[in-house]
Amino acid sequence: AADNGEGSDKLVGTKPDPWVSAAPLIVAAVCSDGVALVALHSTNATDTDDVNWLNNHRESLRIHQIDGAGTTLICAGWRTDAEWLASKCRSLVANHVSKFGASSTGSSSSSSYLPQDASLWMASCASSNSNARPLSVVGLLATSSKQLNLVDATGSYAVRAHAVGRGARRVNAQLRQMKFSDKSSKEGVQCILN
Repeated sequence: AADNGEGSDKLVGTKPDPWVSAAPLIVAAVCSDGVALVALHSTNATDTDDVNWLNNHRESLRIHQIDGAGTTLICAGWRTDAEWLASKCRSLVANHVSKFGASSTGSSSSSSYLPQDASLWMASCASSNSNARPLSVVGLLATSSKQLNLVDATGSYAVRAHAVGRGARRVNAQLRQMKFSDKSSKEGVQCILN
């Protein structure tokens, strides 16, 4: 089981995924006008190489646009596995659009099927009958309808605000004390960064 920052390592017979637990922190929070997303790019806040690299690149390594309706996936863990998960989410959306039409993306129906289907796919990768290996990644999936779900191989879980990665326990304790519903996404990002 992946360590989602809420003590899953205390469950009998489970261990946190070391790649997810040691990954640079990701944080997301549902705000009044959308979902605030923050992805640190280093476990060391003074790493100037990351800052210099980010100044020269526009896209985040760990924030993935899933569809044109605003669905976004932010990941902690192995970058390759994050890319694989994002690709699968895009494939699930494309399949859904081919069956139900483009107007179904970004709606409340997509905010329920996508996290569940992504989690089921991750679980199938971890099953003993699968030819794939278990993924070392956890995602926070945000939709334009202001839904936020933690997605891993154990399931999909609706959350108001959540952090995953190195330092997530401390950040999650702080997030539980914060109220994001009266903040804009921009204010939410500033609140998370402070």
